[in-house]
Amino acid sequence: MPDFLPAPLTQALLTIAGRLDALSSTWAVSGSTALALQGFSLTPNDLDIEMAETDVTVAAQALGWEATERVDDGGRSVGARGHLNDVPVEIFGGFSRT
Repeated sequence: MPDFLPAPLTQALLTIAGRLDALSSTWAVSGSTALALQGFSLTPNDLDIEMAETDVTVAAQALGWEATERVDDGGRSVGARGHLNDVPVEIFGGFSRT
């Protein structure tokens, strides 16, 4: 794991990777952490994970979180939020425009 990510974020990423891989979920890091992993000069303070909508509820349960549907002016998605190692983490999927 890269040494340029804050240690708590690195540990959160390793934890979530282990849990999601155990579920055989396909997932991707997005947001500021993804940019940092690609070499952008920034220090992320949260972890965003994108996955298929069908995997969000199972992944949320594996993390002890609750998945909810979100609808706003921009569209609809399913997601869950929580913390790992004091790092805010959001998993989400199923984006569609309303």
